[in-house]
Amino acid sequence: MPISLIFDMQNANQFFQEKLIANINNGKGALYPHVIEVFSGLKQAGHSIFIASNGEIEYLQAIVRYFRLDGWVVETFSIQQIHSQNKADLVCHILQKYNIKNAAVIGDRLSDINAAKNNGLMAIGCRFNFAQENELMIRPSVNSQQLSDRSRRRDKRVLHFC
Repeated sequence: MPISLIFDMQNANQFFQEKLIANINNGKGALYPHVIEVFSGLKQAGHSIFIASNGEIEYLQAIVRYFRLDGWVVETFSIQQIHSQNKADLVCHILQKYNIKNAAVIGDRLSDINAAKNNGLMAIGCRFNFAQENELMIRPSVNSQQLSDRSRRRDKRVLHFC
C-alpha cells in the first residue's frame, strides 16, 4: 500500500475520532435503552461493572465522562491497551487484574461472545445494529429489557459485567 494512502487513512481516522468525540461532548449521542437501569440494578446487587471495548481510549473516556458512567463502572478498557488487539485477551486482562473468577460478557459482536467463551464466561448477546444479522445467532441471547429485569430480580447468574 502506498505511504500516501496509509497517511490519508490515518488522517481520516483521526478526523473521524475527533468529530465523534466532539459530537458526544455536544450531547449528540445517547446510551442504549435501559443501560442506566441495568447498571443500577447490577450495582445494587453488588456486582462490578467493567467496559471492555474495541473503541479507542479517548472515545471511551468521552462517553464515560459525558454520561457520568463512572458512578457505575469500575474501570474502562480499550482494545488499544492489549498488544494482541484481541478482545479475549482484553477480558482475560480484566479478570486477572481484578481477580475475577465468575463473570459474564455482554456484547453485540462475535468478538464479545468469543471473548466470553475463551475465558470460560457466560456470553450475553445484545443487538445494537453493529453486528451482521447472523453474527449473534447463539443461545442464550438476552435483550437489554430482559437484562434490566434480571438485574432488578438480583439474578446471581450475572456476576460481573465486562
